[in-house]
Amino acid sequence: MNARASLAIGFALLLSCSPMPGGPSDARSSIETLLQKRTAAVVANDADAFRSTVDGARPALRRTQQDLFDAMRARMSGGSTMTKVLKVEAYGAYTRAYVDDSPELMLLGVDSPPTYKRVYFRQEGGTWLLTEPKVDELGALKHDRIGDIDIEHWAIDDDIVGAVAAEMAAQRAAVAQMVPSGALPPISLRLYPTAETIGLAGIPDAAAAHSIVLERDATLRIYDLWWTAGPGDVSAFSQFVFRDQLLGMARERLAPLAYLRMDWWLRHGLGLATSGPDVGGAVRDLCAEPLTWTQMFAGPQKDTMGGGEMMGGDALAPTYQRFMSSTTPRAFVQARSMIEYLRAAKGERAYWDLVLAYQKESGPSIAYATALGVTPERFYSDWLAWAKARC
Repeated sequence: MNARASLAIGFALLLSCSPMPGGPSDARSSIETLLQKRTAAVVANDADAFRSTVDGARPALRRTQQDLFDAMRARMSGGSTMTKVLKVEAYGAYTRAYVDDSPELMLLGVDSPPTYKRVYFRQEGGTWLLTEPKVDELGALKHDRIGDIDIEHWAIDDDIVGAVAAEMAAQRAAVAQMVPSGALPPISLRLYPTAETIGLAGIPDAAAAHSIVLERDATLRIYDLWWTAGPGDVSAFSQFVFRDQLLGMARERLAPLAYLRMDWWLRHGLGLATSGPDVGGAVRDLCAEPLTWTQMFAGPQKDTMGGGEMMGGDALAPTYQRFMSSTTPRAFVQARSMIEYLRAAKGERAYWDLVLAYQKESGPSIAYATALGVTPERFYSDWLAWAKARC
C-alpha cells in the first residue's frame, strides 16, 4: 500500500471515530430545532429563512436545497417531512443525523412507514447549519467488487456499501424473472454521498439514474438512499428505486431507442406496479379526476420550467423526481394503474411488446396498433372503465 492510500484510509478512520462535541442528545435536539425552522420557512414561503439554514460555503448543496424548497412548497399540502431525528453520530467536524423523510409523500402524496436519510450538519459560531463534507473530506474513492456487483464509492460510505450491494443483488434476481432473457446487463454502481460529488451530471431531485445508452455507460448512479430504523436495513422505497432502475436498464438494453419515443407512463409505471409504495386511497382521487392520455404521454410538467427529463444529465433515465407540479402524485398513481391494466388485459409480456414496438416505430398510433391491436385513445378509455370499476 502506498503512502497516499495509507493516509487516505487513516483520515477516513479518524473522521468516523471522532467524539461528538457536546454530546449526542444536545446535537439531536439542536438539529431538530433547525429542521423545524426549515419547515416553518416552507409554510411561510420564506426562501431567505430556508436558505439561512444551509451552509453558505457549499454552493452545490445550496442549489439542491433551493430545488427542495420549491418541491416542498409544491407538495406542502401532503404534510410535513424531515422534522425528526432518529439518531446522530460524529463524522470528523460534522454531525451525521438520520433524519426522517417521506419520499412516498413527495412522490405520491401518500403516507408510509418511517424512513430516514443520512444528512450532515455542523456548527458555525454557535449556529447549526445543514451542510455536507467537502470532497477532500470523504476519504478515498474506492472500487470494490461485492459478489457480482462492481461498486465505486467514497470511504465515507464504507459502513453502508455492503447493505446496498446485498439489496441490489436481491432486486437483480427478482428483476431477472420479469424481463426478457438476456435483457438485464451486469451491474456497476456508483454511490454519490454529497451534492458536490454529483455536480452537474445528475438529474435534479432524482434518487437514481442510468444512461439510456448502456453500450457507452452502464453505470447505475445512486444519488439518494433511505433507511429503516433498523441498522443497515435499506427502506422499501430504496428497494423500489433499485428495482425501477434495473427494469429501466433492461428496457434500454432491449430497445435503446424506445425511451425517447415512448409514453411517460410507460417509463415510470412498471417499477411502481411491481414494487412501488402502497398508494392507498390515492386511487379514488385518480378516478374522480383522471389525467388525459395526452397528459400521461407527456408526463407532469414543472411549474417553473419545462418538464423534460434530460435536464442536468447526458440522456439519463431517472427514478423519483420531485416535479414541482400539482399533477405529479396523480400522474405516478395513474401510471401504476395503467401498467396494472396493461398486464391484466393483455398479459405480462404486453409491456415489453409495446416497448419493442416503440423501438421500431416512433409514433404511438403505430406502436399501440402493432403491440396491442388498439389505438392509444381506445386503450385509454378501456383502462379508465377498468380503473373506475375498482375505485
